[in-house]
Amino acid sequence: MTNFSPKLQDSTQDQLWQLINQSSPHYGSLASDELTRRALIELQGTIKIFNEQSSKQTEKMIWLTWLIAGLTGVLVVGLLIQIYLAKIQVAPILSDQQRNERRAYEFCKEPGNASIGWPDATGGQISCSEVLKMAGDKYK
Repeated sequence: MTNFSPKLQDSTQDQLWQLINQSSPHYGSLASDELTRRALIELQGTIKIFNEQSSKQTEKMIWLTWLIAGLTGVLVVGLLIQIYLAKIQVAPILSDQQRNERRAYEFCKEPGNASIGWPDATGGQISCSEVLKMAGDKYK
Protein backbone atom coordinates (compact mmCIF):
# COMPACT_ATOMS: atom_id res chain seq x y z
CA MET A 1 0.00 0.00 0.00
CA THR A 2 2.87 2.36 0.71
CA ASN A 3 6.45 2.66 -0.46
CA PHE A 4 7.76 3.69 2.95
CA SER A 5 9.88 1.36 4.98
CA PRO A 6 8.35 0.02 8.19
CA LYS A 7 10.95 1.98 10.16
CA LEU A 8 9.64 5.33 8.85
CA GLN A 9 6.04 4.31 9.47
CA ASP A 10 6.85 3.35 13.06
CA SER A 11 8.79 6.56 13.76
CA THR A 12 7.33 9.28 15.93
CA GLN A 13 6.63 12.70 14.55
CA ASP A 14 9.65 14.16 16.37
CA GLN A 15 11.93 11.49 14.89
CA LEU A 16 10.63 12.26 11.40
CA TRP A 17 11.28 15.99 11.93
CA GLN A 18 14.85 15.14 13.04
CA LEU A 19 15.34 13.10 9.87
CA ILE A 20 14.12 16.02 7.78
CA ASN A 21 16.43 18.50 9.51
CA GLN A 22 19.59 16.37 9.92
CA SER A 23 19.75 13.60 7.36
CA SER A 24 20.50 13.46 3.72
CA PRO A 25 18.00 14.94 1.29
CA HIS A 26 16.79 11.44 0.37
CA TYR A 27 15.84 10.49 3.94
CA GLY A 28 14.50 13.97 4.61
CA SER A 29 12.26 13.68 1.59
CA LEU A 30 10.99 10.27 2.69
CA ALA A 31 10.35 11.55 6.22
CA SER A 32 8.52 14.57 4.80
CA ASP A 33 6.39 12.27 2.68
CA GLU A 34 5.56 10.16 5.73
CA LEU A 35 4.50 13.27 7.69
CA THR A 36 2.38 14.35 4.73
CA ARG A 37 0.76 10.90 4.54
CA ARG A 38 -0.08 11.02 8.26
CA ALA A 39 -1.51 14.52 7.93
CA LEU A 40 -3.66 13.41 4.99
CA ILE A 41 -4.96 10.38 6.89
CA GLU A 42 -5.80 12.63 9.84
CA LEU A 43 -7.47 15.13 7.50
CA GLN A 44 -9.53 12.36 5.89
CA GLY A 45 -10.75 11.29 9.32
CA THR A 46 -11.62 14.85 10.22
CA ILE A 47 -13.51 15.31 6.95
CA LYS A 48 -15.40 12.06 7.53
CA ILE A 49 -16.44 13.14 11.04
CA PHE A 50 -17.39 16.60 9.73
CA ASN A 51 -19.54 15.08 6.98
CA GLU A 52 -21.32 12.79 9.45
CA GLN A 53 -22.06 15.69 11.79
CA SER A 54 -23.13 17.87 8.89
CA SER A 55 -25.50 15.17 7.64
CA LYS A 56 -27.07 14.83 11.08
CA GLN A 57 -27.45 18.58 11.35
CA THR A 58 -28.99 18.75 7.87
CA GLU A 59 -31.53 16.06 8.82
CA LYS A 60 -32.47 18.03 11.94
CA MET A 61 -32.86 21.24 9.93
CA ILE A 62 -35.09 19.50 7.37
CA TRP A 63 -37.22 18.07 10.18
CA LEU A 64 -37.51 21.51 11.81
CA THR A 65 -38.41 23.07 8.45
CA TRP A 66 -41.25 20.57 7.98
CA LEU A 67 -42.38 21.20 11.55
CA ILE A 68 -42.47 24.95 10.95
CA ALA A 69 -44.33 24.45 7.66
CA GLY A 70 -46.89 22.25 9.44
CA LEU A 71 -47.39 24.76 12.24
CA THR A 72 -47.76 27.53 9.67
CA GLY A 73 -50.45 25.50 7.93
CA VAL A 74 -52.28 24.99 11.22
CA LEU A 75 -52.09 28.74 11.90
CA VAL A 76 -53.47 29.55 8.44
CA VAL A 77 -56.37 27.14 8.93
CA GLY A 78 -57.02 28.66 12.36
CA LEU A 79 -56.96 32.15 10.88
CA LEU A 80 -59.44 31.16 8.17
CA ILE A 81 -61.75 29.65 10.76
CA GLN A 82 -61.48 32.79 12.87
CA ILE A 83 -62.29 35.01 9.87
CA TYR A 84 -65.29 32.84 9.01
CA LEU A 85 -66.60 32.93 12.59
CA ALA A 86 -66.18 36.71 12.73
CA LYS A 87 -67.99 37.05 9.42
CA ILE A 88 -70.99 35.01 10.51
CA GLN A 89 -71.12 36.93 13.79
CA VAL A 90 -70.92 40.36 12.17
CA ALA A 91 -73.24 39.69 9.22
CA PRO A 92 -76.51 39.90 11.24
CA ILE A 93 -75.30 43.06 12.99
CA LEU A 94 -74.45 44.71 9.68
CA SER A 95 -77.76 43.59 8.21
CA ASP A 96 -79.68 45.08 11.14
CA GLN A 97 -77.69 48.28 10.90
CA GLN A 98 -78.37 48.58 7.17
CA ARG A 99 -82.07 47.86 7.72
CA ASN A 100 -82.22 50.52 10.45
CA GLU A 101 -80.47 53.06 8.17
CA ARG A 102 -82.95 52.26 5.41
CA ARG A 103 -85.92 52.73 7.76
CA ALA A 104 -84.50 56.03 9.00
CA TYR A 105 -83.99 57.21 5.42
CA GLU A 106 -87.51 56.21 4.40
CA PHE A 107 -88.96 57.85 7.50
CA CYS A 108 -87.07 61.12 7.01
CA LYS A 109 -87.77 61.19 3.28
CA GLU A 110 -91.49 61.69 3.91
CA PRO A 111 -92.43 65.39 3.95
CA GLY A 112 -94.16 65.50 7.34
CA ASN A 113 -91.37 63.77 9.28
CA ALA A 114 -88.46 66.06 8.35
CA SER A 115 -88.75 68.07 11.56
CA ILE A 116 -89.12 65.12 13.94
CA GLY A 117 -85.79 63.27 13.71
CA TRP A 118 -84.80 59.64 14.14
CA PRO A 119 -83.75 57.97 17.42
CA ASP A 120 -80.06 56.99 17.54
CA ALA A 121 -78.40 54.10 19.42
CA THR A 122 -77.63 56.21 22.49
CA GLY A 123 -81.24 57.22 23.07
CA GLY A 124 -80.91 60.70 21.57
CA GLN A 125 -82.22 61.84 18.22
CA ILE A 126 -80.56 62.58 14.90
CA SER A 127 -82.16 65.25 12.79
CA CYS A 128 -83.66 64.07 9.53
CA SER A 129 -81.38 66.44 7.60
CA GLU A 130 -78.36 64.56 9.03
CA VAL A 131 -79.96 61.19 8.24
CA LEU A 132 -80.65 62.28 4.65
CA LYS A 133 -77.11 63.65 4.33
CA MET A 134 -75.50 60.40 5.61
CA ALA A 135 -77.76 57.87 3.90
CA GLY A 136 -78.98 59.83 0.91
CA ASP A 137 -76.27 58.61 -1.49
CA LYS A 138 -76.83 54.96 -0.55
CA TYR A 139 -80.56 54.76 -1.15
CA LYS A 140 -81.29 57.02 -4.13
